[in-house]
Amino acid sequence: MTLPLTPALPFTPATSVIPTSVLNAWRTFFPACLDADGGGTYVNLTPIIFDTGSAGWAFGAGVTVLSGGFLTVAGPLAVAGAATFTGAVSINSPGSLTLASSVNLVVGGNATVTGTLTGNGATSLTGNTSITGNVTQPLTITATQPSSSADPGANNRIHATNIPKAWAHVRVSSGGLSVIDGYNIQSVAVGTTTNECRVTFTRAMANASYVTLFSSRVKDFQATSAATETTTFVEFNVTRSSTAVDLDIASPVTDVDIVLAVFARQ
Repeated sequence: MTLPLTPALPFTPATSVIPTSVLNAWRTFFPACLDADGGGTYVNLTPIIFDTGSAGWAFGAGVTVLSGGFLTVAGPLAVAGAATFTGAVSINSPGSLTLASSVNLVVGGNATVTGTLTGNGATSLTGNTSITGNVTQPLTITATQPSSSADPGANNRIHATNIPKAWAHVRVSSGGLSVIDGYNIQSVAVGTTTNECRVTFTRAMANASYVTLFSSRVKDFQATSAATETTTFVEFNVTRSSTAVDLDIASPVTDVDIVLAVFARQ
């Protein structure tokens, strides 16, 4: 295996070459991608460094980091092809990893992000994940939802079943019902009876065995769950504690603010 030697003094086209013995010694220090045709595996003993201002790497095919390997990003890295890492991935500030819209990121090892990770496709992190920067894209938890008696597997772990699936700040007033703020709330209206307030979810729950927590922001009033709870809405009563009389939601004698949170399976 020979390569044209440039520069060479004197240089003779198609004649000046790097000796095979020298070339083989050099190859010890280069990654296996330089031997794509031969399919060999080599261990580079020193890192290959592209300093500031260099063009860097460009991969036309997918990039895979094998189990036990790792990828450390200290500068900008843009991925337009497949991104599958069974090894560890570290994105150190001010480094950044940006994925094209059609690229899914799969990390089987540990992922540590102190820089910026911008994923426009699906992102799957199955190892331990540490993120100290900002998460600017919505996260969807797709892991199996544990049963009520199952061991969560670790302390302080986020599962789909231990985060609220809906919350709302509802105002009951003579001017009508309104949602001051909330999440996954489609509408609020008078319920099955005029003593009940119905809150309808934008996205339904998996079953009606969920938990709704209520609190009143007005003294002497409390909210309690009514008999009607479905996968698509929950109804509640507003009761004056001192008289044990339910408030007429359609025509209340006073304004009351109620806050609620729903924990459920979806």
